[in-house]
Order: sequence, then structure tokens, then C-alpha cells
Amino acid sequence: MTTRSRTLAFARPVRRGGILKKLLIGSVVTVVLLIIAVAVLVPMLAGNLLIPRIEAAASDSIEGSVRIDSLSVSWTGEQTARSVELLDPNGDVVGQADLTVRRSLFGLLSSPRNLGTVALSGWIEIERPTESAPTNLERAIKPKQPAPSPPASAEPITLPPLRMTLDVSDLRFSYELAGKTIGITKLAISGPLTLDGQTNLTITAVPTIDGNEATDRSIDASIKSGPLLNASRELTISGSGVELSIDANLPGEYASVISGLFGEPITTTAGASADPIRLRANIREQSGRLVASGSADAISVEGPLPPALIARLAPTGTLRITQPGAFTLRTTRFDLPVALLTGGLDSTDLRDSAL
Repeated sequence: MTTRSRTLAFARPVRRGGILKKLLIGSVVTVVLLIIAVAVLVPMLAGNLLIPRIEAAASDSIEGSVRIDSLSVSWTGEQTARSVELLDPNGDVVGQADLTVRRSLFGLLSSPRNLGTVALSGWIEIERPTESAPTNLERAIKPKQPAPSPPASAEPITLPPLRMTLDVSDLRFSYELAGKTIGITKLAISGPLTLDGQTNLTITAVPTIDGNEATDRSIDASIKSGPLLNASRELTISGSGVELSIDANLPGEYASVISGLFGEPITTTAGASADPIRLRANIREQSGRLVASGSADAISVEGPLPPALIARLAPTGTLRITQPGAFTLRTTRFDLPVALLTGGLDSTDLRDSAL
């Protein structure tokens, strides 16, 4: 080859199509690798990043603290929080919960108002050393900063129109006062909860005494309602048509512990243990008022009355009770304004009410 031919050969233009193709392939590979890295690393790091932030926020706002064992975030699977604990100022655990949102992160990002199925289980053990002392729960959630004075009229609670299906199973609650403990176990709540639509919840539980299930005792309840948000997305019962139904067969010891809340000694008698407390309630919202639902009594309570509580109602030395008393309360006419639940007695007009 001559010098001229060699010069022409080296002077040929470079093929730009090959470089552009390589750049395109490299860019696609880089983007794919970044997507894979985000998909893999974000769920792995989410727990490590969020857990200390949540725990620190709780410690800064309440006297107690929150401790979380693990958080799991998944693009295509469930979102879980395991062993979320509430501790009192002494470091003792007040309650523990496991939470699962059975919806993928992709689904939550595409439709954040639909939480899918929310599963919850756990326990809370409330203890009050004496009648006048605060409970461990009260001490745990007590704000570190004094709460500001409430405004003349309470501000409404504004919420997004969330939708979910509750799957609460095996929740346990207990309340201990002066060595006597009442509670419930196997608490289950199931059904759709839609703030801007229909809600239909079924609730069941088993009463307990000193940690043991009470034989032949049960709690059954249901809550049905229409939209709980008004046009301004404010949470309200008025206009929701909510219906509450309760049928509870409770141990007689409940009455003894309740009497302790009024400063009476905690006493347990054979009769009180044998005779149950039967509670029934059927109430619904209608035109901003709470009224009896259906033809049944709005509220009926039957059961043993602790002797100490009866004696308190009579002058000293004039009443002697040798056997446990019993009481029956039936309310056939029930008509109270919904505002009584939110505004209290001081700011509620009770005219035309009946109880």
C-alpha cells in the first residue's frame, strides 16, 4: 500500500452509530442497576432509618418511650412492624403490638388512601398501684411539655378518606387495681372501615379475672355506620347513622374492681363471683342525636352490687349488708345530643333530652 492510500485509510470518518449504541446500552444498564439497587436497598435500609427516628420522636414528646424490634418494607409484599413496645418512665413495658399492612409498597404509592387489610395483635397491661395514683399507661404517654390551654371550641379533627379492612386478632387488655386484675382476651375486630363510606365491624372478646378466662362469659358487639367525614373531611358522628350494639356477659368480680375506682375497698365474695353482670346496649345516631335502636332497651345492666358501695350510699352505722346485693338498670327511653360526646356537659344543650 502506498503512502497516499495509507493516509486515506486513516482519514476515514469514525462510525458514530457504534458509539451512540454503546452509550445507549450503557445508560440502560446503569438505569436498570439503579432500579435494582433502589428496589433492594430501600426496603433493607428503611427499618434502619425509620426505627431510630420513630423512637426518638416518641422520646421527645412523651415521658415514656417507644421501642421497635423491626420494620419490614416490601415493594411487592406486606409491610410489617414487629414488637412495637410502649415503656413507662421506669423502663417497664406497658404494651406490645405487631402490625401488618397487607398491601405492597407499589399499591400504597399508587393509591395511598386504600390501606388494604390491616392486621393487629398484641397486649396492654394497665396497672394502678393505689386508687389515687396514676396508671402506668398515663405515666407513659404523659406529654413532656405541658399541653396548651384548649380553645373555647374544640378544633375538629381532619382526616383523609382512608379505607381499610381490619383484621384484629388476639388482643389482650388488663387493668390491675390494688392487686385485683380484670381484663379481656382474644379480642377480635373484623370488617371494613371506610371513613367516607360504609363501616361494618364485628367485635368479640372473652373476659378475664387475674389472667384467667372467665367460664361462660363473653363480649359481643358490632358497629355499623355511613360516612364519618363531612364535606370538609372533618371527623364527625352527626349524620353518620352509626349503630352500636353490645351484649356482654361479664364476671361479677368486675363490679368489685369498678367500686375500687370510687375509693372503696376491693372485695371479692362468692356471690359476686358466681353472679354475672349482663350488659346490653342498642344505640344509634339520628339527626345529630343518640337514640335507642329498635324495640329493645337502649341500655340494660343487671348484676351484683358490691356491699361496700351500697354501704357508702347510707349514713354510717344505719345499713348492714350480709349478702351481696344486686341491681337492675333499664333505660327504655334514650335521647341525647351527639355533642355530649365531644363537648361535654358544660357546652352541651341537654334540653329535650331523655334518659
